[in-house]
Amino acid sequence: MLRDNGIGLQSSWKRKIRSGREFNRLFPNADTKDVILKNDGTVHETVGYIKKIVAQSLDDTKKIAPLLKGINVQDTCNKIWDFVYWHIQYKLDKPGIEELRRPRRLWQDRKTGGDCDCYSIFISSVLSNLGIAHYFRVTKYEADWQHIYVVAQDQKKKILLLIVFLMNLITKKDIKTNSIQLWMV
Repeated sequence: MLRDNGIGLQSSWKRKIRSGREFNRLFPNADTKDVILKNDGTVHETVGYIKKIVAQSLDDTKKIAPLLKGINVQDTCNKIWDFVYWHIQYKLDKPGIEELRRPRRLWQDRKTGGDCDCYSIFISSVLSNLGIAHYFRVTKYEADWQHIYVVAQDQKKKILLLIVFLMNLITKKDIKTNSIQLWMV
C-alpha cells in the first residue's frame, strides 16, 4: 500500500499472511525467552533500547537483506514493506508491557505478530545491512507518545515505512543518529 508520503500498513485487523517457510533458513534460530527490559518505560528509553537491539541484531537480517534490495532506495523500501506486510502479523503488546523483539525472534513469532517497535527494529536492521540512511520517528496521539516507525533517506526524499497509519496525530519527533552510528541505529 503506497501512500503519497510513504509506505504504510493498516493493521486494525488480523490479516492472512504468507507461510514464509522458504525464508526460514535465512534467519538464525531465536531465543524464545522473554526479557522485559522495563515496564512502562518512556519513549526515549524505549528508543534507546531499540537502537541497541538493532546494533546487536545485524546478523539476524544479513541474509534476507540482499533479497530485499531493489534498484534504488524507493524500490528497496517497497520490497521491505511488502515482505513485512505479507509475512509478519501485527499485534499490539499487552498493556503495560513493552516487548522489543530482535528480527530473528519477530520472524519466529510472525504468525502471532509484533508491534510497531518490533517492526521498526526489523526494518532498521535490514536497512542498516544495506547501507541505507534512516532514522526513527516517534509520534504522539492524544496524550501519549505511542507509535514508532522508520524513515529512510534517499537524497532529499524521505520514505516513511509505516506499520500503522493512525489518525489524529498531535506531534512527531525524529530521533536521528550521529554519523558514527548512522548504519548501526
